[in-house]
Amino acid sequence: MKKVNYIEALDFIDKKLNKVKNKFNLKILSNFNSFYLENFFQYFLLKKELRGNFLKTDFDQIEQQLIKLDGKKIDYLIIINDNNFLLDNQKIPISEYFLRIKKQINNLINLKEKNSKLNILFFGLIENNSKKNNLKIKKFNKGIKILIEKNHLTFFNVNDIFKLLKYKNFYDKKNHDISKILYSEEAAKNIANQITNLIISEKRPQKKCLVLDLDDTLWGGTIGETENKNIKIGKKGQGKDFFKFQKFIKNLNDKGVILAIASKNNQKDVKDFFHKNKKKMPLNLKDFTVVKANWEQKYKNINAISKELNIGKDSIVFFDNSKFEREQIKKFIPEVEVIEVSNKPRDFIKNLEESYFFTKNKILKEDSNKKKQYKILEKAKKFKDTFKSNLDFLKSLKMKLLINKINKYNFSRCVQMINKTNQFNLTSTRYNEIQFKKYINSNNLNSFVISLSDKFGDHGITGLIITNKKNNNFVKIDLFLLSCRILGREVENFLINEIIIYLRDRGIKKIQGIYYKTKKNFPFKDFYKKNGFRKLNNNNFYINTDTVKKDKTKLFRVKYERN
Repeated sequence: MKKVNYIEALDFIDKKLNKVKNKFNLKILSNFNSFYLENFFQYFLLKKELRGNFLKTDFDQIEQQLIKLDGKKIDYLIIINDNNFLLDNQKIPISEYFLRIKKQINNLINLKEKNSKLNILFFGLIENNSKKNNLKIKKFNKGIKILIEKNHLTFFNVNDIFKLLKYKNFYDKKNHDISKILYSEEAAKNIANQITNLIISEKRPQKKCLVLDLDDTLWGGTIGETENKNIKIGKKGQGKDFFKFQKFIKNLNDKGVILAIASKNNQKDVKDFFHKNKKKMPLNLKDFTVVKANWEQKYKNINAISKELNIGKDSIVFFDNSKFEREQIKKFIPEVEVIEVSNKPRDFIKNLEESYFFTKNKILKEDSNKKKQYKILEKAKKFKDTFKSNLDFLKSLKMKLLINKINKYNFSRCVQMINKTNQFNLTSTRYNEIQFKKYINSNNLNSFVISLSDKFGDHGITGLIITNKKNNNFVKIDLFLLSCRILGREVENFLINEIIIYLRDRGIKKIQGIYYKTKKNFPFKDFYKKNGFRKLNNNNFYINTDTVKKDKTKLFRVKYERN
């Protein structure tokens, strides 16, 4: 985090504030004066070309203001109950204090139900110096975190910062006695930076792939030119910062970020180096889904990586210590996000972390399995080269489709796909979890959650179709989306046929398909037309189910688990 003091932050705000148009409303409710915090918060937002409009509030009036709060005027609501000074100075029994906090949370849950678009961030309680209270606060935080997240609010664990700074550096008692500003400058700065991180991660689409250079990026020195023993790597000495960076990258990979290499090197030198130094490095070559180690221009290699992974170039982030290479990517592939990299390896983690491209508040099972699933795709592509006919290749995969309905186990994954899928997403309708739950409960729907597996492994949940019943024999397809990972396998064409037959067997005679064109889904603008639907206008397509015949390609085995 940048070492900026309060005066420097105010000066930056004064120069930048009116130049940033991307504005949203924030309200902080706290039991102390949050003026310090708000200004650091504004500083970090402006650094990311966002501007907070902080709505006026009176401190130490949380309960009163929650009752009369109009959530429709607020984008982000932040609730901070600092318990240390309150419990120490006013001698309130901790059980009574817990009841007060629970009442606040219930009011916030009601507020969220009325306005699903409102983002609410609730600070956990700080573990103080009393060992007796610490155990109670830990248990209480654990309970309210579950309650908060179950109701789609965000829990903020301020204890991580409190433990880092310690009690005396976290609070500014002198300032509190004068102006009721409780947090120290350092605490306010750290908290504001982390909250900005959370907001950016929600506002900015998450990226899928991190493309990395090797020499002077993952290790110090140039392999092929420097003897291996002189390369800077390992836990000690000059290699320490590179080791830490590799460990950070490894953690991203474990959370579902796809890793790829674009390096001007000989492929054999790269393989040999990883093999000989596997005990010295957290990363190994198997962590990288695609490796481009050659003497081609890097923008050409990134184009190839995009094609091999079947992802858009705007899903890729490029990290390279060379300014020349970064400028080349900006020039030739402007869709790719390029990280501005420090010339000091100790700053590499910060450079990547503060981009917020890979920040996730929730890690799903599918995220953790992503590396494995792309390895499955890689095996399938190599296998494809042995066939002259694409149809013969697809038949040889022995693909299986498991069709379920939306349930508590796949609900979060369905919401994730709704908000992340761009290419094969025929309506590009977006819902957050609360909106999606309301949509499901307020319509007569049939849902089809699609999982795909083949001879190489399980691709996981990769598709969603939702039909909305308008009368006894007519339905509309509200949602039809598939992960880009499984495109090119005829899944979409088989599924529309399969679902039509399924609905026809249940008395449906007519189906309406909807297509809304976007920059990403335009390759599928004729999807419904190619599958027998009659076009009425730009967005609406219809088909009579009695005109559809059972698919006979035998590319897929289908199993329904919809009970």
